Amino acid sequence: MKRERGEEGREEERKGEESRGEERRGEERSEQRRGEREKRAEERREETAEERREPKRGEQRRAEERREEGRGESRGEDERRREGRRGEEERRGERRREEGRGLEKKRGGERRGEERGVEKKRREEGRRGEEGAAGELSIQCVQQLGDDCSQTCYPGLYGTNCSSVCSCHNMATCSPMDGSCICREGWQGVDCSIPCSSGTWGWGCNQSCQCANGAACDPLDGVCTCSPGWRGERCDEPCPVGTYGMECRERCDCNHADGCDAASGQCRCLAGWTGVHCDSVCPQGFWGPNCSYTCSCQNGGSCSPEDGTCVCAPGYRGTSCKRTCSPGFYGLRCSQSCPQCVHSMGPCHHVTGHCECLSGFFGSLCNQGK
Repeated sequence: MKRERGEEGREEERKGEESRGEERRGEERSEQRRGEREKRAEERREETAEERREPKRGEQRRAEERREEGRGESRGEDERRREGRRGEEERRGERRREEGRGLEKKRGGERRGEERGVEKKRREEGRRGEEGAAGELSIQCVQQLGDDCSQTCYPGLYGTNCSSVCSCHNMATCSPMDGSCICREGWQGVDCSIPCSSGTWGWGCNQSCQCANGAACDPLDGVCTCSPGWRGERCDEPCPVGTYGMECRERCDCNHADGCDAASGQCRCLAGWTGVHCDSVCPQGFWGPNCSYTCSCQNGGSCSPEDGTCVCAPGYRGTSCKRTCSPGFYGLRCSQSCPQCVHSMGPCHHVTGHCECLSGFFGSLCNQGK
């Protein structure tokens, strides 16, 4: 503050010196003009006395004096103009100097104001810190805030003066006393960051799921999400015939089938049929549902695609067509009797029914000799 007043005093003294110098220069110019006028007046008086002595020469001198006076007036006018211009320039310079000094003074004032504001702010912060420290020393609120500990802790804070931050997750509630977490449905653990294990649900994951057949249990409310092929509140009801999938919403698309798999929708083909939609007959050598079995028939026999029963070739019999026809029989299913062969090696052939003649005999019945 003293430095500011000293600067202002020096500024005022400088302005006073400049003003007094301007006044002195003005007085000197006025004194000079006054001396010139007196000198010219004295010269005119002398010339007037001379004119009285010499009238003609006096007339010439007066004419010359008038011319000189005119020139003097012209020079005086020029001098006055120059003086006016110099004065105007000096005034402009003075105004510019005044403006510069004013701007500098304004900037200095602004800087000093900012410094005073910063200093004031520091003092206020220090005072608030001291007051806060004193308040902390004087009041220790538990679970609460305020001068009289009447305000509860904000969510997420706990402890003395609510100065500690809770570490709970998944929207769990934090105890304002000790910061312990109260987990919401579906979560467990110290900080409620662990989901309920399979088969449990609810607050603290302390409820057991009641879902059957591999169904999932919602950890929040325990609602069952049934596996494909099952339905019902507890997923214990199979899909009706002709339907399959999640909540049994899909319909089977099969032809020669006994419905479809309730989970995948795969057709259960009837015996003798195969294909995605069970619309193809089993190929040779296979039989049963979806043609999944191999025939066991021998000696050229074929099996039924429905039940795998062998259909033996002519001359053979048995479940697997391993045996030939009994003596005296031949043909398909060994159902034909052999002819009466006379001179033969035995009964007729089990496949063709022909007689096999002894040497020296021929004919269909071996009854002709050579």
